[in-house]
Amino acid sequence: MARYRVFLNGRNLRIDFDGCVQLAGFWVNCCVEAATDSEAGEQAIQLAETHDVFGQLHNGPDDASPIILVTEIERLPWYDRHPLGRQGFTFYLNPDGDLDEIPLA
Repeated sequence: MARYRVFLNGRNLRIDFDGCVQLAGFWVNCCVEAATDSEAGEQAIQLAETHDVFGQLHNGPDDASPIILVTEIERLPWYDRHPLGRQGFTFYLNPDGDLDEIPLA
């Protein structure tokens, strides 16, 4: 098995920022061991989806579901010792450039 670094982009999330629910997204790096590039991407998405941070993000019943996209997959050389797992989430607001605020009740 090879080691891979997979960069993911989460989109279409509604997150509470300072009292308003806003459209947001995130970036996260994941390092996994896999047999192929596609398997590495699938494992990275599973890591992101099972993280406590992602589990706390819930869209309402009328909202579109969150999307996680693989943006980059890099096969790491044998000597690279990136730790396996997630490297942390970085969130950003308004991934589509539209201000979409909903005041909290």
